[in-house]
Amino acid sequence: RILTKDFYSACFPDISYDGKSMLFSGQLSEGDVWQIWEMELAGGKYRQVTTSEQNCTDPVYLPGGRLAFSKLTINDTVKNAHCLYTCNSDGSNLKQITFSPHSIFATIVLRDGRLLGIGTRTFPEKGSPVMMVMRPDGTKADVFYKDITGNGDGIRSICETKDGRILFTESDKDSNSTEKLVSVSYSRPLYTRKVLS
Repeated sequence: RILTKDFYSACFPDISYDGKSMLFSGQLSEGDVWQIWEMELAGGKYRQVTTSEQNCTDPVYLPGGRLAFSKLTINDTVKNAHCLYTCNSDGSNLKQITFSPHSIFATIVLRDGRLLGIGTRTFPEKGSPVMMVMRPDGTKADVFYKDITGNGDGIRSICETKDGRILFTESDKDSNSTEKLVSVSYSRPLYTRKVLS
């Protein structure tokens, strides 16, 4: 069943904790700025959450009725990066929570309540992707995982398992092969990398 047939394009779905609604990024028409939308899954009714002049993507539900998402931010501090923002479910009380020149995408909420996303330095030069972890208010931001082989080119599709592992896909700079499925332990992510595929 196609849930977003009224949209030109839609992606990055995140299901609410009670399973009744879904956040996603969408464009109603071709060329529209990407906005965050919420849909009631039972009836398919949707509403726009953000009304930004810049692209908003990768939404996730936070405990306590708020949500987080990536938004293109252009200013003297970050230059041109996708920073993380939080807001209420109706889009009010918007707060920027990351201020470094790192674009952060593919954010998930860990079971301990922290945010885990893929960050790439954009200034002064582009860096390799790393996983960054932080509290929902942006404090205590730190590197969670980075490719220690020096050959990594991309990290995608992060998820957390019930047995304390973080699964993701990783690609190599020097290879045309498909992405590898990789796991790391939640408790020691920098030292427990295992290639599963």
